[in-house]
Amino acid sequence: MAILSDGAVSTIDEILQVDGGAQDVSRAEGISIETKLRLADRDCRLRLSGFVFNQGLEARLGVANGVPRLDRVIVSEGLKKWHSLHTLELMYSDAHHRTANGRYASKYQHFTGLAQTAWEELLDTGVPCTYNPVARGAIAELEVSMGGLVAAGAYQVAIRWVDAKGRRGELSEVRVATATADSTIRVHPGQHGAGVTAYDVYAAEGGGVLWRQNAVGVGLPTLYELGALVHGGESAGAWAEEVDFVLRRSKVFGRG
Repeated sequence: MAILSDGAVSTIDEILQVDGGAQDVSRAEGISIETKLRLADRDCRLRLSGFVFNQGLEARLGVANGVPRLDRVIVSEGLKKWHSLHTLELMYSDAHHRTANGRYASKYQHFTGLAQTAWEELLDTGVPCTYNPVARGAIAELEVSMGGLVAAGAYQVAIRWVDAKGRRGELSEVRVATATADSTIRVHPGQHGAGVTAYDVYAAEGGGVLWRQNAVGVGLPTLYELGALVHGGESAGAWAEEVDFVLRRSKVFGRG
């Protein structure tokens, strides 16, 4: 799971898993799904900030410059569910108001209802958070050179940051390097935030499972050289952000 400050909560692929016709509507009505995703990101931050202040949770989450520490919020399945549904709500609201015949009215109402239910579920089940967020990894460059143990082929590589206490962040975007026989692939780590001291490297060949290649964290700013790939051990999907606390809304029940 990523943290909220890593970027977009949902992706277009996830939106299409919820509503397979969204892309056709996007093309027909000239509505950008990417734009609606960004607007949903904005609404997510505003809603979560309002939730924190309305519930008096500032001391729990923390505040910096008068703004809640949303960088501590972990993107849970519940948050992704609401975000996807709200993105579709925004898209069909736009489509509905662009046409005079109310063609998309039922879709707009449908996703408005689903999004509201998902938000209520999120506040009841809780918003997971971490005291020590580690940002998503970033690769600056994959350098391929002659001479080495890498066989010819296309290699997928990703990294994740590690802080001084061994806490790890979300996996970076997967990058691809094409090597000829007996090559070396050097991983150049990108820019990182405060507290990050090392990184882990994950790699696969030909679209396979990304496996961790390094036995111990690679200290920054050291480059990492891929050799013959390690298969097995820890896969990229085996990690999840450590949850330190959960924010839930309080409920007051009347006496009957």
